[in-house]
Amino acid sequence: MDRDRRSQAFYLLALPLMAVANLALGVAGLTAGPGHRAGWAELAAGGFCFAVAGFLAGAAVMRSVWRAAARQQARRWRRLFEVLLRVTELAELDATALRGLKDDADAALNKEA
Repeated sequence: MDRDRRSQAFYLLALPLMAVANLALGVAGLTAGPGHRAGWAELAAGGFCFAVAGFLAGAAVMRSVWRAAARQQARRWRRLFEVLLRVTELAELDATALRGLKDDADAALNKEA
């Protein structure tokens, strides 16, 4: 399995499952109630489970936000290269170098997206 598929599987399957598991552990730890002198430890463990679940959910949200921003930036760069190609064609400059640059940039952007 290549790196992109593993990453996608992690964010689509493993991360939500870990967040739900931590939420369940937190709820179980807090609803069990302190039955002995170490009740503060149960509260701390439940709070920690909620914190981990929140961190995992935040990681998933930030990944989607950064991915959307990267796609938008890639679209802007592609439009900029198209404008530069039109300008060089109108000015009758050496367009082969710019076309090569555009092809390289498109290949790099497609590899990242």
